[in-house]
Amino acid sequence: MQHVIDILRAHSSPLAPQPTATPPQLPALAGLKGIVFDIYGTLFISGSGDIGVAQNSSRDDLLRAALAENGVLLASEKTALADTFLQLIRQDHASTRARGITYPEVDIREIWSQFLLRHCPGTPPTQDLTERLAARDETATNPIWPMPHLAETLALLREKGLLLGIVSNAQFYTRRLFPAFLEASAWDLGFLRELSVWSYKIREAKPSPRLYQLLAEALAEKGIQPAEILYLGNDMRNDIRPAHQIGFRTALFAGDARSLRLRENDPDPMPAPDAVVTSLDQLPSLLGS
Repeated sequence: MQHVIDILRAHSSPLAPQPTATPPQLPALAGLKGIVFDIYGTLFISGSGDIGVAQNSSRDDLLRAALAENGVLLASEKTALADTFLQLIRQDHASTRARGITYPEVDIREIWSQFLLRHCPGTPPTQDLTERLAARDETATNPIWPMPHLAETLALLREKGLLLGIVSNAQFYTRRLFPAFLEASAWDLGFLRELSVWSYKIREAKPSPRLYQLLAEALAEKGIQPAEILYLGNDMRNDIRPAHQIGFRTALFAGDARSLRLRENDPDPMPAPDAVVTSLDQLPSLLGS
């Protein structure tokens, strides 16, 4: 996966969060044994606001650039790349929904493989190539940079003995953000494999409560209840509501206007989060006795 890390590093540049009008709410939350995080828009600044949402008029050009950088030739230059990609994803989603999953997720490497087989018949869809193409496309459409205070906050939480986990809509390259920008794996930074749920691996995405239920089951094996864990995410519908449904305490991350999702017009009611965090270095103040 070093090639993916190299691509993420080579095509990224510093970003700063955009202030929001949401004030912090930082009550002491007693009895916490761990904190579980969303990634895009919470641990990392997301230029498009979230993974997989960037769609614009230049998407065809960006996809063509990714192919050209990797020496891939199209069978026809008239191929509408963005439309083709969206069609392949929709077909995959439809197949997954037919199996009873309301919020399907793709493995983007499979989408790239299907694309190459259909439109680049002279190019074998190797895993190395599909990963390079996917990582390069992601850096072009969704610039990423660590949130301020990320590394030092994780270090402080580790020192306090808190369990750390992840529940995130993600792709294979998401975990490589940590070594790409912090020069350490997610596991070396304190995150536990067994407390990490990635949407592309289970082929189901937030806001499905199943991701949080899987986390709750992993915690139960350690003798820990959801109410002893704080979940931090930037989206009221995708993060706060389903985590609350499973019994986790919740904190809304309101540190970047690009990705803050209050969902004020959502027809379903949103539970109030237990805290509102506007900077990662506020997290230690939530740790009650």
